[in-house]
Parts: sequence; structure tokens; C-alpha cells
Amino acid sequence: MAPGQLKEMRTKTGAFAPEERITDDDRKTKMIYEELNRRAVAAMLDHKWLDLLIEESDLSMGCCSGVSICY
Repeated sequence: MAPGQLKEMRTKTGAFAPEERITDDDRKTKMIYEELNRRAVAAMLDHKWLDLLIEESDLSMGCCSGVSICY
């Protein structure tokens, strides 16, 4: 989903189109993106993700050193 969102953001199309060009389907997609983002942030806050990241990371190697997906 992220590559599609990035492309839409860069080209100002789809859910990221200006209000005068946005379609009903684009509005629905935008609502879905916003809800997914809201839920993702809530989950990260609930699980104290930033604290875990800092705790598990060796900050001298960068903030992602403790996260396997960053390698």
C-alpha cells in the first residue's frame, strides 16, 4: 500500500488530489488511509513502541539498529 500512497502523494492524484478533482472513490480511499494511520499510531502508543525502539537500540549505530526490518 505504501508505494501506491507515495505515488499518489507525489502526483497529487487519488486520495491526495486537490478537492476539486477528488472523486467519491478517492474520498473513500482517503478515509481508509486516515483510519489505518490512526489505528497504527494508537497501536504504537499502546505498546510503547518508541520506548522499546530506544531501549533495544544501540543509538550509536542509528535509531534502527535494534529493528530487524531496518537492516
